[in-house]
Amino acid sequence: MPNIQITIDEKTIHAWKAEIEGIDREIKNKIDRKSKLQARLGSLQYFVDDLDQMPLPGFQEVQTKDSVRIGLQNGHKIEQPAVLTEMGPPEAIRFLLKREGRPIPQPDIRGMLKKEGYPMAKLGKSGNYFYTVLKRMERNKTIMREGNFIRLN
Repeated sequence: MPNIQITIDEKTIHAWKAEIEGIDREIKNKIDRKSKLQARLGSLQYFVDDLDQMPLPGFQEVQTKDSVRIGLQNGHKIEQPAVLTEMGPPEAIRFLLKREGRPIPQPDIRGMLKKEGYPMAKLGKSGNYFYTVLKRMERNKTIMREGNFIRLN
């Protein structure tokens, strides 16, 4: 059997490693972009559902780059962030509950927010504001507790 010897110089190895690192960066960027687009798509679906429930007379929708603005005939304006990460805590919680369409355990809501890249600083340094928001939403009858599960009212 012939003895085969392959020799590769350090420069070639270094070039291959650099190319692999570049490909890894591209993959990471694509994954990040995909996550952002999925979050944006989910947010847009949330607002489409809300718009479907609004009576048409008296409302006009203006789409801006970063938000959906709904103008009422009486001059009031409501501006809704088009991305979960731009929402306030109550909006984000309501968005997740509406999107899931089922009761969610309280700890899972927090985990879902974190997983989707929600800025946890909006829930306070220790995260206790999350529980305050849930209490206020329950008091306003936006959500309802069923044991440890939370659902939209």
